[in-house]
Amino acid sequence: MLALLSLGWRKTARAAPKVPRGRRASRPGTAVTEVAVPSYRRAPIWRRLWALTTASALSVLTGAIIAIVLAVGVSWGVTTLSDMLKR
Repeated sequence: MLALLSLGWRKTARAAPKVPRGRRASRPGTAVTEVAVPSYRRAPIWRRLWALTTASALSVLTGAIIAIVLAVGVSWGVTTLSDMLKR
């Protein structure tokens, strides 16, 4: 499934109506106005450091939780299998 999605394959949910080829009636355009925007400013250094610190802390916390869950699962599996050998 992942390979098909990465290649861009998709199946539509319902059949799309077939558009006749040839000349179509032109649609009126939409008026667009240009608006000046302020130039890009980098975030202050303290914000970037705070983002790095919090992202690192969340990564460590997530890793610790995953390690605890895996350790409990492995220990439960070993205990269950060793109890089966005693029977």
